[in-house]
Amino acid sequence: MTRNWAGGFAGFLIFLFQAGAAEAVDATITTQVCEPLKRNAALQLTPADDSDLYLSVRDGLQDVLRKIGHPIGKNAGLDMYYSLVETAVEIRGVGPTLGRIEVRTVKRDARAQLLINLWSNQQDSILGGKRTESGVRVSNVLIVSLELNKQENGRCVWRGEGAVELGTVTSRDVAAKLTEAVAKRIGEAIDGITIPLP
Repeated sequence: MTRNWAGGFAGFLIFLFQAGAAEAVDATITTQVCEPLKRNAALQLTPADDSDLYLSVRDGLQDVLRKIGHPIGKNAGLDMYYSLVETAVEIRGVGPTLGRIEVRTVKRDARAQLLINLWSNQQDSILGGKRTESGVRVSNVLIVSLELNKQENGRCVWRGEGAVELGTVTSRDVAAKLTEAVAKRIGEAIDGITIPLP
């Protein structure tokens, strides 16, 4: 009986480990349009360096750009410069927030309303406990930058940047997916979106 319980428990731990490993991480993407991008414009890819990490994302980047309709070749009119940087950043957490007070004026009468989180499994609440982190922590972040410039004069056509926190994953785990996610938004202006990376 003890063996069955131990084997079942070990199987459960393996399942939890695999489920955690397959978890998606959130990426933040911001893009900027400097000039309108012509449809089917040919691009030349220029990596910031020739390290293994840069070379590992090159094929996926080419595939995404070709699927969108931009042929890749040398001596193209537009140059897609891309870089990947891992850096440490400070992340400031907020203290527990159990609710808020709203004060409104209605026909010269001030009305106050106290909104309290009684229970939540995602936010701080009285019954659910503290869910947010407070204080300052340092975390490694991977930042992918794509810069599309005109070959003739170096003028900006489009810029894109993506960032992902490397808490449970490495740069190599997410570099290609993050680069492709940014490249899919070529020609778009995005103020900042958060998407899951599988």
